Amino acid sequence: MSEPPPAAPTPPGERAPGRSRYARVAVNSGQRTTMTFTYSIPPGREARAGEVVHVPFGARTLQGVVVEGPFDLPGYAGTTRPLDPPLEDAPVIPGPRLELAQWIAARYLAPAWESHALMLPPGAGERPRSLVARAAGAGPEPELPEAQARLYALLGPEPRPQEELRRRTPTNIFTIGIGMLGPTLMKHGTEAQKTRHLRKM
Repeated sequence: MSEPPPAAPTPPGERAPGRSRYARVAVNSGQRTTMTFTYSIPPGREARAGEVVHVPFGARTLQGVVVEGPFDLPGYAGTTRPLDPPLEDAPVIPGPRLELAQWIAARYLAPAWESHALMLPPGAGERPRSLVARAAGAGPEPELPEAQARLYALLGPEPRPQEELRRRTPTNIFTIGIGMLGPTLMKHGTEAQKTRHLRKM
């Protein structure tokens, strides 16, 4: 996801009519990174710094904390993915604790999510989960090696947690099968499946 230029704060109580609004989010991606990510705020959706949100991240939906926003980006013509709808009873990190989290991240070059997660109520953090499903419109089971065939047989249109598939498949078969999903799509998948599921090189 390409990052837009630095934010230009919108004066309190003012919003340019018809203009997009943005927020920077520390994402619970499972990777320890100092990076935050910019998302657009859909029309009619409110968002504030410190709010716990769900955001699209690659093919997954992950938890995050708004660390900055809403703000405007005058002159920016790129595209950004939107925040998901607000979470019911989502916790909000109060201003002083949000400032402390940002100080920790800046002072110690600490990962963005982990710095802010320290300020959340106990149990508020979600462990990132990977879900796997058979792609929509997938044809009959292709001719696959054993590891991939056993995994393919377990998949349906509804996403299933990767942990569940791991429990139902011997470790060596699961690891090989998951690792070969990309090459399988390259060989057997439709163009739409390749575009949706394979990262650009």
